[in-house]
Amino acid sequence: MRGVRRCGAGGAQVASGRVNVIIDQDASRPRSFAQAARAGEAPPPPTGSLLRGASTRHAETRAGCVSSRHEPKKGRSVEVLTLGEALVCFSRPTDPEEAARGRYVRSMGGAEANTAMGLARLGHDVVWASMLGDDPLGEYVLDTLAGEGVRTDHVGRSATRPTALMLKERRGAHDTAVTYYRRDSAGTELAPGHLDEAVVASARRVHLTGVAIAIGEGPRALVHETAERAAAAGVTVSFDPNFRPAIISEADASNEYRRVLASTDELLCNETEARLITGEADLDAALDALAALGPSTVIVKRGADGALVLHHGERRVVPAHPAPNPVDPVGAGDAFNAGWIHARLAGLGLDDSLALAAFVAAQVVQHPGDYEGFPDADAVAAFVAARDIQQPRDIRTPSLTPSETA
Repeated sequence: MRGVRRCGAGGAQVASGRVNVIIDQDASRPRSFAQAARAGEAPPPPTGSLLRGASTRHAETRAGCVSSRHEPKKGRSVEVLTLGEALVCFSRPTDPEEAARGRYVRSMGGAEANTAMGLARLGHDVVWASMLGDDPLGEYVLDTLAGEGVRTDHVGRSATRPTALMLKERRGAHDTAVTYYRRDSAGTELAPGHLDEAVVASARRVHLTGVAIAIGEGPRALVHETAERAAAAGVTVSFDPNFRPAIISEADASNEYRRVLASTDELLCNETEARLITGEADLDAALDALAALGPSTVIVKRGADGALVLHHGERRVVPAHPAPNPVDPVGAGDAFNAGWIHARLAGLGLDDSLALAAFVAAQVVQHPGDYEGFPDADAVAAFVAARDIQQPRDIRTPSLTPSETA
């Protein structure tokens, strides 16, 4: 596997985790991490301000250019294409002595990037498209993605806007507070035309989320453009609303999600989003209403309560996978998405795909960070073997033609 860092995998039932989200979108909050640090509102990382000055590495990745980590190859198809914003994360250590020293652990996150890294770790050819600041934080994101095997052919660099940032504090096994610094970040420069129509059409799957819809008009228009182009080309489209009430209203979110669903094959949402989109309090009724909007597969993720599924008119109730040692619930939904997409590309049937998705999510919540706990291909193969899944082919060879209709 392409230089992938490996993480061990354990078993895990996700208890209903709470994430307290504080987002600096109002005028009283600083507009960037650098401003926040100057105002004394956000503690700087131990190495000092990482946004001071532009990076001199990879001079060809200035504004308007793509990353040099993976050179585009003419005529090359893409297994999974996704787009969105990445954020560098600084987490306060749970160890009291480390926290008292003011130290923070650096990582990264972002819904689409998390899913991309999970899929790449399982051996898939994944392209993540975005805009990053021409700053050290942007370099860190590119280096991390490259280390995980994610292609960044379509990542541009902004000379005027910084890479987004989040600060995370774990208050308990099921309680994590996250503060975001993303207003006017480089990711908001995403706009229609960022991805060529041929690139979208070359993908076997396109995965989109509502986070890009929420962060700005340009990214929102790009999501719609990409979904519609993918649908027109017969590319399978999956969509996770990832509703963020601090940066998009319920009314706007519902309208935008409905528009995307017209081009979506697979909807992966939670209970709140299912009710938000449909206005239905009853989840069974919401499943039917969501399917009527376009998707042939609707999966409602319910944390410790598993998932409700409507697939081509057939209903399923899926239990959660055991997670006895939860550490951080952030990223569980992104991990479920990665497990689901991997299983479908591998040609697994519906029940096995759902079980594998739950397994992957359970591994991630047992590790600190949004993506670090993603299992590798060996761990997934062991899970598949334990379930005695009859596969049409080797689960670690996703380049072969799968059957995604079962």
